[in-house]
Amino acid sequence: MDVGVRLRRLAGSGIWGRLLDCFYCLSVWIAAPIALWTGEGVKQKLLLWPALSAGAILLERLTATDRSPSPSPALYFEHVGQDDELLRDKAGDLAR
Repeated sequence: MDVGVRLRRLAGSGIWGRLLDCFYCLSVWIAAPIALWTGEGVKQKLLLWPALSAGAILLERLTATDRSPSPSPALYFEHVGQDDELLRDKAGDLAR
């Protein structure tokens, strides 16, 4: 059985379980102690924390095997026969 599944079941449905629900949240909390351990100085530790999390997220996205199809691009929609009143000057003529 997957170690992540076991850990999630042990955490239950409380706050600890919710922190383990998504990979992105989990990467933040796993990166925190690593940043504290490896960084030198407060500034470096604070910068290293989100950087490690972002690196884990990028690796997960690049190596994900269950690739769902990407969403289709938004369709272009135009109101036919309607002029935008912001393009008109005070006299009612189209501004050029």
